[in-house]
Amino acid sequence: MKQVKLFASMGIQAKLQTSGATNDSSSAQRDERLFEALDYITSSLIRLEERLEEIEQRLGQTPAIKHSVDDEEDWEDDGFLDDLDIDPQPKKRSPIVLYSLVSGVAILVILLALTLIYPDIMNF
Repeated sequence: MKQVKLFASMGIQAKLQTSGATNDSSSAQRDERLFEALDYITSSLIRLEERLEEIEQRLGQTPAIKHSVDDEEDWEDDGFLDDLDIDPQPKKRSPIVLYSLVSGVAILVILLALTLIYPDIMNF
């Protein structure tokens, strides 16, 4: 009856029915387990409802923060970036250094290929 009243307070229509089966010990144990499970579910629902009411009260106590259109555009201001430690971009190397490195590697590869093709060249 306790569960029926609780379900009725939540808007759920429930009614008790007697089973026409015999009163074996197994059916009695099954019914007892079902009632225990229902009792656990209802007590859990009550705890959840109380917890939700506490959270609603806490939310009602904190003032709501109102944002305006001007506040939303302030994030684009560069003043916020002044506090960050941003490393400057590294200087670009001149292409002359890059070309000289590539040509040096190409010359070394050509010399290596020649020594592999003609091993007698390096015998002085």
